[in-house]
This record gives sequence, C-alpha cells and structure tokens, in this order.
Amino acid sequence: MHKDLIAKILGVTVKSVYNYEKENRLVLNIFNNYMTDDDARELIETGKISKFENEATNTNDNELLEKHIAYELRHKLYLDTASSFGNWLGHVVGMPVIHKALEEIAKSNYTKSDTKEKILNQIKGMELSGLFNKVFEKANKNVASRYIDRNLSELECYVWVKHNDIVTSYNKYWG
Repeated sequence: MHKDLIAKILGVTVKSVYNYEKENRLVLNIFNNYMTDDDARELIETGKISKFENEATNTNDNELLEKHIAYELRHKLYLDTASSFGNWLGHVVGMPVIHKALEEIAKSNYTKSDTKEKILNQIKGMELSGLFNKVFEKANKNVASRYIDRNLSELECYVWVKHNDIVTSYNKYWG
C-alpha cells in the first residue's frame, strides 16, 4: 500500500510511516497484508470499508483493528503532549473537556461516520463552569475543539469513544 494513504489513515506524516517501518510496527502489516489501495481510499473517503461492513465473520478482525488504532492513538496523544511545553499546556487545558465530551457521546448512539461531529457539537454546547473557572471556559472549549478538528480523523474519534480505556491509558507513559 502507498505510504501516503497509510499516513492519511493514521493521521501522521509520510515520514512517520517510514519511521514506523524502521520500528517494525505491526499496524503496517495490517495495511500491507489486509488492505488494498482501494480499501484505503474508501476508508479515507467514507470512514469505513464496505467489504468489512457486511461480513459478520469479520467482527473479530474489525475489533482487532479498532484496538490497534486505539493503541496508535494513545501513542499519538503521548507524542503530541510530550513534544513541547505549548502542546503539554494545550493538553492540560483541553483534555478534561474532551474526556467529558467522550463520556457523553459514549452514552448515546454514535457511528463511525458521525462521531467527530458529535464530539465537536458536545464540546460546543458544554457548560463547564463546574469544572473550570468561568473565565477560562471558552478558551478550554476552543482548545479542545481545535485539537479534535485538526488532529483526529473520523475513525480515530470513533475509536477513541469506543475504546476510551485504551486511549486514555497513555498517562502510564508518565510513570
């Protein structure tokens, strides 16, 4: 599979995909062995791969792929927060808002194609005065919304809601 397609799916740069190859990350085996370029394009365009959607026998494979994406997202969040003081500060400000939104979305019906929009709408409509000083409420919501909108794909948002326990365990990196 072309590295640019893998990069788009994972939400990373092509250079990161080359680094993943050097690190022998298992996710590349999934892409190279189980997905065609057409499958990847369909995933990017629609958030799903139709050949996997209709086959009940692929449920375990889909769950495995989702969990792998969850671990990759956990690593991505760690790298984002560890890369600079500004990113760390954005994490401190925005993540409590994102976590509250994820909890609410998890209680509702969500699909692979609408999760990102639901998260952004949840953040927009959130009342945070109980969590934060009212002065910072708008800034916290803006940081959280910007992070979701700019850094996460629809699939990553879906996986984060569905496998929040795996994704948020990135705090273990800090010891």
